Amino acid sequence: MSSKFSLVNRRLFLYLGMAFVIGCQNNLSSTKYQKKFGLKQKNLTYQNSQLGFSFSYPKGYQLQKNEQTVYVWKDADYLNIDDFVKINTIDIGIVDNPENLSPMEWAKKHYLIEGKVTEQLVASSEAVAFTWSGMWVFRSIVLSHREPGKLIMITWDQEMTEYKAVFDQIVSSFKLL
Repeated sequence: MSSKFSLVNRRLFLYLGMAFVIGCQNNLSSTKYQKKFGLKQKNLTYQNSQLGFSFSYPKGYQLQKNEQTVYVWKDADYLNIDDFVKINTIDIGIVDNPENLSPMEWAKKHYLIEGKVTEQLVASSEAVAFTWSGMWVFRSIVLSHREPGKLIMITWDQEMTEYKAVFDQIVSSFKLL
């Protein structure tokens, strides 16, 4: 009987040990643990020479692409994409600028801007950042594209607060190709 008891104990120990290892792995991958101990989550890089840009984004996100735009979604939101009402979380796209306006002039002409428009550098290029509203409230950054008559616009739906850090990461890692 003692051999059966020790076999049960060994199985229980093995089971608890596996649960502990799995729990530790989950904790190691958590953002809170990574920040606390200085660990960095590896980022993914999107690069599209046809659109003329690249940026980094965290694992756990999906990209949806068409000819002119890249949309960024959390994995869970992407799986439930049909539940969204024709809105996007973050999008990075090429917009037409046939009059070759500056990003500032273009933004003021095309959007109902809330607050002030600020200038900043993105990818070592002059860009403008502004908040605008339509059906929802958005934050956008517009910068010149390498092709005349085109601009690049990076937009985040501000109601999707959990995407703010990803938006900031995309903007800070953005590069023109």
